[in-house]
Amino acid sequence: MTGTENSVETRLHQIEEELGHLASSIEKRMESSAEKTDARLSNLEQKLEAVTTKLAQLEGAIMVLGRNNSSGQRPKNRSYSNQYYPRVPPQLQPFQAENLALRLVTDVATLRDKRETLTDQEFVRWCKDRDQARYGLAL
Repeated sequence: MTGTENSVETRLHQIEEELGHLASSIEKRMESSAEKTDARLSNLEQKLEAVTTKLAQLEGAIMVLGRNNSSGQRPKNRSYSNQYYPRVPPQLQPFQAENLALRLVTDVATLRDKRETLTDQEFVRWCKDRDQARYGLAL
């Protein structure tokens, strides 16, 4: 029986060694898999940051476009050509007497009096001096 016990003991020892090798092989694979997963996560995080940056840039551009559209401005880099709707450059319209009087903090009668009594240059100077906004008036 001693021969059988030695044979069984030898076989158990071989099985233990094989199990040890198998366990270490599994550990190596798991470590390798964990490293690959970490690398993938790092790569994914970098891509996510890039997408987030682009998204923020797009949101900023949309906000600017929204402000321009709501204020009646058109984007400068686009040309709108329509043969049925010719583009006419905007023309400055003169102030009505009541609006100009309000802007110059005076009344319409004084405004008309100054227009009639002063020369064109003097009237322009008088208007510029009274203009609170200091834009200067092109009359």
